[in-house]
Amino acid sequence: MWWIVLLIIAYMLFSRLDDIIELSKSKSPDYQKEVEQRQYENQQERKEITQQLRALIGSECRIKSSDLIYMSNGSSEIKAKISQVDDDWVEVLTLRKKKYLKVYIKIESINSLSKIVAEE
Repeated sequence: MWWIVLLIIAYMLFSRLDDIIELSKSKSPDYQKEVEQRQYENQQERKEITQQLRALIGSECRIKSSDLIYMSNGSSEIKAKISQVDDDWVEVLTLRKKKYLKVYIKIESINSLSKIVAEE
């Protein structure tokens, strides 16, 4: 019976260990600079994707996003027409069962974007 109590105490200590390590790292100036650099890079990447989306309004595109897995039968990719772009969201129209469906996707969740060139 004493080993169950010991396991519970060990679990409680190890579950808090990550928080303690993260707290000690967050006080380091080098770690803070690294976090700021990652945030800046993410912000720049998001701006680039937003500019690309604005340039492609009205075009058919293929969008890969981690948020689309729940909507498109396990696939993280859809073929859609971009209708509106905001700073945080993009509205696209995709064809589902012979009807157009409006889908709103967070820009930060978009992994890749490519324009579909029509074949002549």
